[in-house]
Amino acid sequence: MWVWVALFVLFLIMVSESSSQPSELGYKTKYFGDDSRAQYTLMKNNGLSSETLRSFLIMEDQFLKYERETVCSGFSRITNAAALSRQIKDRFVGYDFRYHDDIHMRQMSTPNKVINEQLTCF
Repeated sequence: MWVWVALFVLFLIMVSESSSQPSELGYKTKYFGDDSRAQYTLMKNNGLSSETLRSFLIMEDQFLKYERETVCSGFSRITNAAALSRQIKDRFVGYDFRYHDDIHMRQMSTPNKVINEQLTCF
């Protein structure tokens, strides 16, 4: 009985997280947390075009996927993530991406510690 309850709770968590993922022009993110969602909302409120917003979603989602792969699989993608973070910062000048370094890059550099509490490996 408890197994079914636990599975149901996990299902509800997964549905809740996936429904809160932003989407733009047919692309829906998979890995966004609070900081990325807030950045997307700010960009959208600033009037960036749908095409530009979609590009941000794709790039940011890939960056976050690198973090997840590093932590969950043990295969470091920190070099790829650092390069992509630089591309994002260069393309979206004027936006604050300190959370990339403060949370995500730090998490990748110490994958056995919990720094990004929103990161899950299931």
